[in-house]
This record gives sequence, C-alpha cells and structure tokens, in this order.
Amino acid sequence: MIITFLGAGLAAHYINGLSYEIAFLFASLVVVTGPTVIAPILQNVALSKNVATVLKWEGILIDPIGALMAVLMYEFIISSEGFEFTLHAFKQFIMIVCVGFTLGLASAYGLAYMLRKELIPHFC
Repeated sequence: MIITFLGAGLAAHYINGLSYEIAFLFASLVVVTGPTVIAPILQNVALSKNVATVLKWEGILIDPIGALMAVLMYEFIISSEGFEFTLHAFKQFIMIVCVGFTLGLASAYGLAYMLRKELIPHFC
C-alpha cells in the first residue's frame, strides 16, 4: 500500500503536473483494492489456496485503511496552507492509532476469553 501510495502520488505529480497536495490525495484514493477488484482476478487466475486467501483478506482489509488515508490526506490539505505536516498533527494521529490499537486488542482478548469459557451462547 505504501509503495502504491508513493508511486501513484509521484506519478500524478510528475506525469500529470498536479500539485503535490492533489497528487497525494489522488494516490490515497487509488490504493484501495477492495473485494470487487480482487474477486474477479482470483476467479480468472489459478493461484494456490494460501495466496488466494491472503489476497482476499488484503482486499477486504485495505478498504477501511484506504478510506482513513484519504480522509487524513484531505484533512492535512485543508488544515494548513499547503502540504505542511505539523508535529502536533503527527502526535495526535499516533495517539489515535495507539488508542484504537489498544482498544481493539483488549476487545479481541476479551472476546477470545468469553469464547473459551463459553460465556457467549451458541444460539441467540
């Protein structure tokens, strides 16, 4: 995803002459390869089961990451004059990622514990 983001952004800037802001906003939109892109490829190309599984999950997981990247790029563009990346914005972003990761990890462990102890009924 990072390679696609950088490659698409630089290509949009140097080939099409877009400003860096618009070029990298465009790049953040084109990194998304969701299930609608991956599924037809998997139907037409014979791949091993492991590779097909990894590609399928990559297609599913990249959608929210790409959407978040596009929103962040847009916010960085409108929040400053040009493409300035402030230390405050970086700290806030890292804090949000850490809090989200911690809450997600705690929730996953809690759910795993409840499933192991059979605290969640099989039928609702």
